[in-house]
Amino acid sequence: MNELAPMKRIDISISLAVLLTVAMAGSSGCALYAPKPRTKPPLPMPEAFQLYEEGEEIEDRWWESFDSEELNRLVETGLQDSLTLQQTYARLMQQQALADSAASGTLPTVNYEGSATAKYQETTMTTNSDPDLKAGLSASYEIDLWGRVKSVKTAAELDMQVSQEDYKAAMTTLAGNITLAWLDIISYRQQIASARQQLTDTQTMLSLLELRYRNGLATALDVLQQRQALAAKEAALPPLEEQLTLRKHQLAVLLGKMPGTDLNITRQQFPKAGAFPTVGIPADLLARRPDVRGAGYRLQASEWRVSASKADRLPAIRLNAGVSYTASGWNPAFNNWIASLAASITGPLFDGGRKAAEVVRTKAVVDERLAAYKAAVIDAVREVEDALHSETKQREYLTALRQQVDASRIVWEESLFRYRKGLETYFQVLNSMNEYQRVQQSLITAERNLLGDRVALYRALGGDWMTETLQTQLKQDKDRKAEEEAEDSDKEDHNDDATR
Repeated sequence: MNELAPMKRIDISISLAVLLTVAMAGSSGCALYAPKPRTKPPLPMPEAFQLYEEGEEIEDRWWESFDSEELNRLVETGLQDSLTLQQTYARLMQQQALADSAASGTLPTVNYEGSATAKYQETTMTTNSDPDLKAGLSASYEIDLWGRVKSVKTAAELDMQVSQEDYKAAMTTLAGNITLAWLDIISYRQQIASARQQLTDTQTMLSLLELRYRNGLATALDVLQQRQALAAKEAALPPLEEQLTLRKHQLAVLLGKMPGTDLNITRQQFPKAGAFPTVGIPADLLARRPDVRGAGYRLQASEWRVSASKADRLPAIRLNAGVSYTASGWNPAFNNWIASLAASITGPLFDGGRKAAEVVRTKAVVDERLAAYKAAVIDAVREVEDALHSETKQREYLTALRQQVDASRIVWEESLFRYRKGLETYFQVLNSMNEYQRVQQSLITAERNLLGDRVALYRALGGDWMTETLQTQLKQDKDRKAEEEAEDSDKEDHNDDATR
């Protein structure tokens, strides 16, 4: 009897493995209610953008087109150290864990158990202290006949893809915000430099007026008006300096640094916008924009959840198996064993319409996600159209503004000349000087806005540079976790050796 027991245990184990393998193979087919693939865009796409024109191919890492090592350094620092990006990455890791958890439903669940009970009995004749030992394995598995488990797993995997696209969108937004903050710093530096030069020019004019007044060549009103102009120039400086400091603080926070950190920004002049980029066709945005891809994955995930909710209304078949051993005393043979194999079927008989309502709910989620996907596509096209229109009109505005700067400078010089000849009042000189200085400041702001429009266009066009960056980060994170696990394993081995 004891000699045959090991063979019987082997037979039972083999039967258990074969049964679970057959069940898994039988349930690995397609989901019964799998959603039909969408072969066409959910709404018609225009053939071209309204202001389409041929341009040059842009760098995938678009900020490098500004040809600034300083900007490249800032963006790369932000992509590594941004706390906002780290939060988004942590959410991605959470979704990855949920996807792994959902995938576990396609595999059997195997548990082990063991116990030992010590009994001590003493009589006048004998003393017995042998323990009772128990050990066993149990396994359970749901046969996925209708594809419910597969649908849940697929939906979770798509949710993970959504998180990846959200992370890519966050990288795009971060790179754009860093670039805009950097441009703002340059803009305010130029405005401050221009304001200080204007203050110097106004102070010089005041000194000349005071000299002419003492010589009887200017009136007291002329001097008072110039002093008023000087006070206005002095008052214009503090707000500009304030905004420069705030932009530095904003950029530091984007980089994950404390406000006030020296970011070593030395650039004083704007970069060149460069050649106009190739914008392609609107349909390209479906693949290039991470927010559009994310909306598409959300839609697909909701469709698979409809499949899961429909399959959940059908009966579920589960297999359960177990092997347990018992022994009295320290007998390694474990002569007493029990094996069990069982199958069960469960299904809804009456649930008050709960599962039917869940199907209706998941279908409504699909309708919501479909509308959200259409909105994302429309917004993507709009953003490109807006950026194209804004840059085109901003260029026209800059051309006219430069002409206005030249004209206002000539008017100021001419009015000053006529004033010295006694042909004009100083009020005309003051007005022309203020106008010239005003359009100078407007020119700086307009140049910054043109570059901002180019950044908006780059962001609206999307790209794929984020994928390579994300894959690199995922690999680094995987390697880091492997090193940590190896270190923990070494510590456990060291502790075991010390204990022994």
